[in-house]
Amino acid sequence: MDKESLAVSEIEVGKKLADAMERSNIGFDAALWLYEGDSQGWKYIVVPHRDDQERKAFLLELSKLINRDVRDFDIGDIRLLDKNKPVISALSKLIRIDGVGGVRASRNTVNGQYVDDAYIYRMAIN
Repeated sequence: MDKESLAVSEIEVGKKLADAMERSNIGFDAALWLYEGDSQGWKYIVVPHRDDQERKAFLLELSKLINRDVRDFDIGDIRLLDKNKPVISALSKLIRIDGVGGVRASRNTVNGQYVDDAYIYRMAIN
């Protein structure tokens, strides 16, 4: 999906997924759409609650959840990131959302990390 295509429908389906993850008790600290440049486009970023959590098992649970509750979400748009990645660390200093909400962060630089565009549903990094 290109930069112009983060439309209302993608924002809504992203929130639907964040809500479903919260209801199902999948442990996650962050969920957001992040624009990663022209070559990558928009990706739905999920930060698992535990760094040591097995990525494959987490993705399997997430896949089951999507198939059951959010069928209109393309699992190929998901990337799992560690909370220590520079972009996540920067955004966590800028915004905190403990539940599921919706905040747009565009053209921000935090601690030298530039964030072109993001739509954040949860950012609860400690």
